[in-house]
Parts: sequence; structure tokens; C-alpha cells
Amino acid sequence: MSNPSRSPSPPSDPTPSLLKLFIRTGSPHSPSEFSTPHLPTHISLYTYPTTTLSDLTLQLASVSPSSLPSPSIGTRLVFRLIFSDTGRGPNQPPRFISKDIGTIVIGASEESDVDGYGDGGKTLDEARYIVGDYLSCAVLPPNEATGDVVPASATRGGRVGAGRGGGGTFRNERRDSWGRGRGEFDGVRHGGRGFPEGEWRRGERLPEVERGSGRRPR
Repeated sequence: MSNPSRSPSPPSDPTPSLLKLFIRTGSPHSPSEFSTPHLPTHISLYTYPTTTLSDLTLQLASVSPSSLPSPSIGTRLVFRLIFSDTGRGPNQPPRFISKDIGTIVIGASEESDVDGYGDGGKTLDEARYIVGDYLSCAVLPPNEATGDVVPASATRGGRVGAGRGGGGTFRNERRDSWGRGRGEFDGVRHGGRGFPEGEWRRGERLPEVERGSGRRPR
């Protein structure tokens, strides 16, 4: 496993904590999967209470680009907090509980016609994350036939198939760096949630990206 990635430091620069991010394409993790000795596939990230879901997505694209489809634009990420049920007795087997904490659509902005474009600004502190909790990330690629963004509600029914849609039309295509599966974050102007955005059609070459005016993540 690669060395843990560190999220951007907040101004006060407190001591970071190590978060385990569990990733799966097409369906969310079940809490029962965390009650076994062998945990599902995950990556380790250094985070702060002020780390946002957008920050985590950028780290995911940097540390484990193969976890995202190529191109990544229009992919929905659904984040869930996985935590231990502290109400269990000392002689009872461990049990975990899950809680949805937010969703991001890569490349979407507030002006998009995508249903529930994202909670990128939500912090771990706002999600009630504490050290020792797990975070699950369900990766939902766009509908292969239409390019529509898959709605966040699709995860409630289990695994998401290629025919599921209804989240809104996302007529955007990749920027070159994201299309290679590895994000380019510095020196490139990104959209309102920290990701590239714009209007274009699938298969068409994107207009030149303005460089040098990008905002580094906090």
C-alpha cells in the first residue's frame, strides 16, 4: 500500500489523524463487512477536522486514480460514515452502524442541472467523524448509454447497474489530466467544488484550460 496522503493543512495546523477510506464501485459497503478480521479494500489518508469531502476526493484521485473511472467527469461519489455501536455489551460481538454524510459529482457545479450536485464543502467535523471511525466511498460512474449522472438514491437499492440514471444530464467530458485517471490540481482552473467543469459534448476535445489562475486546496 502506498504511503498515506496528507490533506491540506488548516491555518492552525493541528495534529492530523489517520483515516481509512474504503472504496467500492457500484454499491456501498454494508456495516457487517467491518465486523470481520479482514477489512475491505481501503486507502489511508491523513486528515484534519476541517478536511472536506472535496479534499478527500482530490486525495483519492491522487493516491488511487484506478479507483475512479476514466474519464471521471460525471462520476458520483457517495460517502458514508461507518462507526462502532458503543451500546453493545462487553461480551457481545462488535457491530457497526452506517450513516450517509454526503455526495459529490465530479465536475458538477451549482449551476448544473444535476440532482444533488454535491456536498463538497462538508467537513469531517460537520459529519461527526471521530478518530477510529471509517469512511466508505461508493463510486457511481455515469450511465453508459446516456451519460446521465446516477442519482444518489440509487445506492439504497444495492448495486447500481449501467442502466440506472435519472440524476440529471451531464453533458461534460473529461479534461485530459482526469481522463488519464490521475487528477491535476495545481495550476489548472477548477470548478466551484474544486473540480474541472464546463460545457462540452462527449467525444469532443475540450477548449484550452486557463493555467496559472488555479486556487490551491486549503
